[in-house]
Amino acid sequence: MDSLEQMREWLLSAQPVLKKLNKEIQDHEHQVLHISEQLKTAQSDSTRKQKTIDEHQEKLIKLEEERDSFKAKYDEAKKSYVQGQKTIDEYQEKLIKLEEERDSLKMKYDEAKKCYVQGHKDQRREDAKRDDQIKQLRRKCNDFEERLEAAEATILQATTEAEEARDDVDRVRKGVEEVKQAAAELSKPEFSAFNEATAGLLGKALDNMRSTSKHLLKAEEGEEQRRAKRIRLSLKGATSRAPIALDD
Repeated sequence: MDSLEQMREWLLSAQPVLKKLNKEIQDHEHQVLHISEQLKTAQSDSTRKQKTIDEHQEKLIKLEEERDSFKAKYDEAKKSYVQGQKTIDEYQEKLIKLEEERDSLKMKYDEAKKCYVQGHKDQRREDAKRDDQIKQLRRKCNDFEERLEAAEATILQATTEAEEARDDVDRVRKGVEEVKQAAAELSKPEFSAFNEATAGLLGKALDNMRSTSKHLLKAEEGEEQRRAKRIRLSLKGATSRAPIALDD
C-alpha cells in the first residue's frame, strides 16, 4: 500500500514536469522555425545561426530523449499502480467473502450453543424427574417389603395356631373314639343293668363331646378364614400402595 501510494504521488508530481518538457520542446521548435526563417532572410549570418540551430537541435534531441525516458518511466509506474490497485481490489473482495463466511459461522455457532444449553437444561430436568421417580419406587418397595414380612409373620402365626387347633381336634376325636369303645363294652349283656342306668349319661357325654368337636372345627375354620382374610387384606394393601412386579 505504501509503495502504491508513493508511486501515485510520483505520477502526480511527474505530470507538471512532462508538461514543462513539452513546453520547452515546443519553445525550441518555435525558435528553430524562427531561426530558419531568419536564415532565409539573412544569409550573411548563416554560419552563426546554423551553429545556433545545431545547438538548439542538439538540445531538442536531448530534451526529446529525456522526455521519452521520463514518459517510459511514467507509463511503467502507471501500469504498476493500476496492477497494484487491481490486486488491492481482489484482496478486498476476498476479505469481504471471508467476513461473510465468518459471520455465517458465528451465527451457526451461536445457534448450536443455544441448542446445547437448552438440551443440557432439559437433560437435567429429566434426570431430576427420574431420580424422584426412583426414590418413590424405592419407598414403595420398602413399604411393600415391610408389609410382605408382616403378612409372612401373620401367615406363620396362623399356621401355628391352625396346627394347634388341629391337635386339639385330634385329641377330641380320640376321646370320642374311646367313649364309643366304652359304650360298646357297656352294651354287652353282662353290663345291661349298668347300661340302663348310665346310658343316658353316656349318650349325653357323647353328645357333648361331639358338640365340642364340631365347635372346635368351626372355631378352627372360622379362625383360619379370619386370619386368611386379614392376610389377603394386608397383601392387598401392600400391593395397592406399591404396584411393583416381584420380578423387578
